[in-house]
Amino acid sequence: MFAPQTWTRTPAEGDRSSTPIAAARGDFERCVRGFASAEERGQILAWLGAGLRPGRPAAIEREYPACFGPDSPALPIVAWRGTEPAAFCLLLPTRFALATGTLRTGLISLVYTDPRFRGRGLARLVVARALAEARSARLGLCLLWSEPGLADFYSAQGFARAGCEQLLAFDAALLAAASADDRAASSPSVPAVEIDAARARDWPAIAALRAERTCHAALSGAASDWLGIPDLAIRVARRGASVVGFAMRGRGDDFSGVVHEWGGETDAVLRCCAALLPEQADAGLLLLSPRETCSLTWRLRQAGARVVRGPLAWMQVADAGALAEDLASVVPELAAISLSLLEARAPEPARLRVANAKTRRTLEIDAADWLACVFGPDEAGLTARSGSGLSSLLPPAAAAQLPLPFFVWGLESI
Repeated sequence: MFAPQTWTRTPAEGDRSSTPIAAARGDFERCVRGFASAEERGQILAWLGAGLRPGRPAAIEREYPACFGPDSPALPIVAWRGTEPAAFCLLLPTRFALATGTLRTGLISLVYTDPRFRGRGLARLVVARALAEARSARLGLCLLWSEPGLADFYSAQGFARAGCEQLLAFDAALLAAASADDRAASSPSVPAVEIDAARARDWPAIAALRAERTCHAALSGAASDWLGIPDLAIRVARRGASVVGFAMRGRGDDFSGVVHEWGGETDAVLRCCAALLPEQADAGLLLLSPRETCSLTWRLRQAGARVVRGPLAWMQVADAGALAEDLASVVPELAAISLSLLEARAPEPARLRVANAKTRRTLEIDAADWLACVFGPDEAGLTARSGSGLSSLLPPAAAAQLPLPFFVWGLESI
């Protein structure tokens, strides 16, 4: 099997300093949300692009159409030193449809500190402001993705790794093996599919296939904005005038060598993946998928695909009450459960009070235990840390539905 390329979701670069936020506030005039004018927006984006995408003007805007479009709900957070931007992060409020309910979530990314001002705690400052904005907007959960070297930084800010995603490695030979069953069972009366590059007219069909997922967030904005993301390759499978499958590879600086979005008929998706393979002999790709098994992932694994599992994201409870409401909309049996954040100071782990109104039982636990219970632990096959007592507090009918099949696909993450 080939050696797959490394990949990443957009990481928050962070600031490794241990300087307290209070000290940073004394040195810097303001930490604000939003852009005061079109001129300031241009100044910030040029500065951010020079730091994160040097030599590629406007790459940041094109990579993230959901974040910088004219109607975007995203909240930019900027720490200023006089008239100069010093640090930045972005909060994107996102609603994930899951089962019968909705999870109100804030995605945090593009955390950046100007090299001239590093070592002063400014990354902490802008992330703390983003979390405050998330609480103000009643977002129950905040997520971010980061490089492994910043684990200590984000755990000190109250984040914990939770959830699970898997990468399946494949090449042309493995795809051929995975497709053999369909070829043998296919009927001559069913028209064959044709594989083609996606066009703007295909976007509604792609959106419809995405909406069939157990968990997804709608992608607002024009098709041309999404199709114009740098290094994004999309193939669709057409049967006559209908799009019956799609697959996407790459996205700007993220997901190099990874098929991070796909959907539709299994054999159609396999053929789309084959069309996305690099031209080099023996080259292969990785396929990003949720932890639950579906026809596509089962076929790839049966054909011998190597599986690499890892955490879905860094998570933090932002508004405990909002999260409890949203979880009850997804699992009605959780309506008896209330959540409240206990006051904590870094680097102590965040704590939650979990109460069952029916049994009148209450527990105080690490927020990481709750996240592992609800969204799954950060490694497949593990369970929440022993001794939390959650199993005895949760209604049995609710516990049987956990962890939730929560997942963030490639175009949804920032």
